Amino acid sequence: MILNNDTNLAGVADLIPVPGELADMVRRVDWAGTPLGPIQTWPQSLRSAVNFVLGSQTAIVMLWGEEGVMIYNDAYSQFAGKRHPQLLGSPVRDGWPEVADFNDNVMKVGLSGGSLFYRDHELTLYRNGEAGQVWMDLSYSPLYDECGKPAGVIAIVVETTDRVLADRVAAAEREQLWTLSQDMLGRADYDGNMTAVNPAWTTILGWSDEKILSDPYADIMHPEDVDITLAALQEMGETLQPTRFENRILTADGEWKPIGWTVTPEPDGVHFIAVGRDLSADKQRERELQDAQDALRHSQKMEAVGQLTGGIAHDFNNLLTGISGNLELLELRLEQGRTTGLERYISVAQEASRRAAALTQRLLAFSRRQTLDPKPTDANRLISGMEELVRRTIGPTITLEVVGAGGLWLTRVDPSQLENALLNLTINARDAMANGGRITIETANK
Repeated sequence: MILNNDTNLAGVADLIPVPGELADMVRRVDWAGTPLGPIQTWPQSLRSAVNFVLGSQTAIVMLWGEEGVMIYNDAYSQFAGKRHPQLLGSPVRDGWPEVADFNDNVMKVGLSGGSLFYRDHELTLYRNGEAGQVWMDLSYSPLYDECGKPAGVIAIVVETTDRVLADRVAAAEREQLWTLSQDMLGRADYDGNMTAVNPAWTTILGWSDEKILSDPYADIMHPEDVDITLAALQEMGETLQPTRFENRILTADGEWKPIGWTVTPEPDGVHFIAVGRDLSADKQRERELQDAQDALRHSQKMEAVGQLTGGIAHDFNNLLTGISGNLELLELRLEQGRTTGLERYISVAQEASRRAAALTQRLLAFSRRQTLDPKPTDANRLISGMEELVRRTIGPTITLEVVGAGGLWLTRVDPSQLENALLNLTINARDAMANGGRITIETANK
């Protein structure tokens, strides 16, 4: 490329008025040594095209004439790398010899009036002294002379190398996720078919890919869960929002596995993406936790029973003393032949027996070995009957206050279960007041 001196630039600035580094170089090139000839002899169509190219911020190169003489702008010079500035004014075949065949076709099509477009087109270029892969969006259109005939080709170049490489890395990463994920990843449609599944489906369910992809997914779904699943998918399809649900899926060995699903609709309105997680371990932990909680409740109940034992034993001793004492007195009177007034001893013994039976009933109710037997109950009388037992259970550091409402309605309830509930509540209240306090049992019509 030969540059003119300043004395040879007279009038050129008027013909190529666009500012910029490349525009200045274009004005200084000795075009007389090229097929284009001096700038002053360029046709208006060529000068207009050059000014357009030089003024654009997008990388553009113009290929003029049969040989495709290259004139480009500042943005294209960045793309050209170390090939710039030698490219300026050179035929495209000489400037990019490594892709000469490709550019030959460009010139052939463009000078015939045709256009070309390439998306993410890959070429190997020597831009910086060594071969490098380049991806570009390329758009080629013909340039016309004053007679309306194609005289050159204009090429718009958008390099997409960084995006293509980033997409490839992301696509690899997606492939690794797809292959290595322990969750079941899949693509399905609303008609009931799976269109793609990852290896985790076979790992978790035991079915082959062919089986899963050929049969409707409802076929391996628990019958009781089909309606729930289809309703969730229908809702997702209508709202176009992700949704979650659980169902049970049949494994190859006949087991129903609980699966937690997250499904997301695709923009096409036909397919959705599904992510399924095996909940078997979670469900097992839930069962173990439930068993532990049941054991804890049982232990607490047994502790409460132990705490009641002292008071109940004391009551039983009193009752047995009343029964045995009155029977001894009855026996003594009979031995003495004194038969008058025996009813009093019998009545006291019977009352003590009834109270003993009531204590036994409370224990049975507390252990839940007695079926519910709701009946109209006077809550005031029930509380009064167990007040002494409650006082003995909560101990001397806590004051018990009983406030019974006048005119209290009858309550339909199992008396034993109500007693059981009151004992539990008072024991819990006692445990919450380690330093003593007051417990109030109050009734009211509600």
